[in-house]
Amino acid sequence: MIAACLYKLSFSSILVKQAAKICKSVLRENVLTFEQTAETFYSSGHYFNHSKKYALNGARFSRYCDVFEVVYSDPVTKSSEYADELVKIAERNQVTGFLPVSRPAGSPADALACEQISQSLTSALEHFNRPYHLSHQLCEILDNKLTFCQLCTDLGVTAPRTVLLDSEATARNLNDELLSHTDKSEELILKNLQYDCLHRLDLFTLPAEPKSLDLYLEKLNEDGNPIKPSEPWVAQTKLRGPEFSAACIIRDGKVQLLTISESSASQLRFEAVQNEKISEWVYEFVEKCNNPGPDMLLPKTDFCKNIPGKNIKKLLALKNCQLCFDFIEMGDKVYPVECNTRVHSQLSVFASTDIGQVILGAAILGIDLTANDLELFSTGKCHFTKRIMHFGDEVFKLIFGFTNYKPASADSDTFSIFLDHDADFSVWDPLPFFAKLHLQLPSLLIQNLIEGKPWKKLDFCIGKVVELHGE
Repeated sequence: MIAACLYKLSFSSILVKQAAKICKSVLRENVLTFEQTAETFYSSGHYFNHSKKYALNGARFSRYCDVFEVVYSDPVTKSSEYADELVKIAERNQVTGFLPVSRPAGSPADALACEQISQSLTSALEHFNRPYHLSHQLCEILDNKLTFCQLCTDLGVTAPRTVLLDSEATARNLNDELLSHTDKSEELILKNLQYDCLHRLDLFTLPAEPKSLDLYLEKLNEDGNPIKPSEPWVAQTKLRGPEFSAACIIRDGKVQLLTISESSASQLRFEAVQNEKISEWVYEFVEKCNNPGPDMLLPKTDFCKNIPGKNIKKLLALKNCQLCFDFIEMGDKVYPVECNTRVHSQLSVFASTDIGQVILGAAILGIDLTANDLELFSTGKCHFTKRIMHFGDEVFKLIFGFTNYKPASADSDTFSIFLDHDADFSVWDPLPFFAKLHLQLPSLLIQNLIEGKPWKKLDFCIGKVVELHGE
């Protein structure tokens, strides 16, 4: 059975069920040879929820979910206990694979769980052969904006300048330095290294008037997110240009699937677009991580000095994992703003068409498709993807006009709510769609009301209430 680790993301039901459903149908046509794997993928989707708070997750009502279990330990604050719980669940259900759909900051804990499940089951269960995640060390490196950009620089791919800020004094010193430049052409944005739903859209820029900076630092203290050694921030080059997000699936060290979408600071709509510069960057990054140059083997740079041991090649290997990147295109170059070592919701663009489901399912299982394979599912002129929207989000911003749900770029198309494909809805599996809107989110709102927690908006993509001091 394939185990899908779910943390508050009902999108994982789409990811797993489409891979399962399509791979099963492909195998029935004798195109591929992994019938037993696909049959179990199809019939046994396991979803593990982090806490009782999200026990009413829409994914548990999917026809493709046979077992839904609650994991009580927090993946961030109690990663070892979290991994232990997942190992016990994996052993109890005799899983043969692990495909995590992680929460922000939860990827390292899922990586640790994946490693422990592999160690626990590989010897006892010979057919556990699908651990789809990075090492927890590499997760820590890529999820951190500072070390990720240092790695990009060392590998020789473009990256914005990123400066560590471990105190308010460091921020003030950097601001003074920038103010002293005669042209004042360099601008840096303050960013929290931790996932910070409260300040991620602030985009406070240096250089700034010292009084303005003091007021912002005071606000961070009041909000409970001060710049301090234990919770540092960074200052990153302010880039101007169109924003893009890219999500890729990597199997056996190669990019199996890549999709690119125009993006914004808070993106709930996805449409696949072509961008050769981003494609080239992603392929080059994956290739150089798997085959770093000889200089990377020596601890000459700040990045290398922070890596334990000298086997850089083994540490950086991208074998079987999912990555997503945020890019800004500036001039003739693209710059990665950050990397997230988890599944991205924009992969749902493939779940909107039959041929896209074939491609997504095969990519997840690491199966190469030929043109002849795809022809079996082609019916005349068809597209691999369609535009994806979230019905609840569209209702709130188009009908009610709530400002928290306004798109960051173009005005909304009123008719798109009827023409585009909802990320959750499926005629063959409709319950997750209705459960998220009418059970999952209302239950969270009621819980917030009882506990008296302030909140900002509803996130209809991952199905959560965005709390002012939540994750």
